[in-house]
Amino acid sequence: RNTPVFIGQVGIRCRNCAILPKALRPKGSAYYSRTLEGVYQIAQNMAKTHFSEKCIQTPIVVKEKLMALQKSNKRASGGKQYWVDGLKVHGIYEDGKGLRFRPLQSGQGGF
Repeated sequence: RNTPVFIGQVGIRCRNCAILPKALRPKGSAYYSRTLEGVYQIAQNMAKTHFSEKCIQTPIVVKEKLMALQKSNKRASGGKQYWVDGLKVHGIYEDGKGLRFRPLQSGQGGF
């Protein structure tokens, strides 16, 4: 890491190896983007490397599905803006240092 993680910072991590002690988790099991757009690239990297190759906790059926999707010429639509919009809908925002979570008011969307 180039910058330290701070309390309250939003990140993305592998739910499969999250149960392991930190020292046993493979590289790339958690990331903390400074920007909303950065989450898109992180998710792409995790799908291509962490889930498919490095994480021994990821079920084989998931790895096989990811590999099949990577070999396919089909691409999901939306891209970065889709991810940015989705994060915002769930109360994630940039504060200049990283990402934070703001609980949504009733009726604002979310989970």
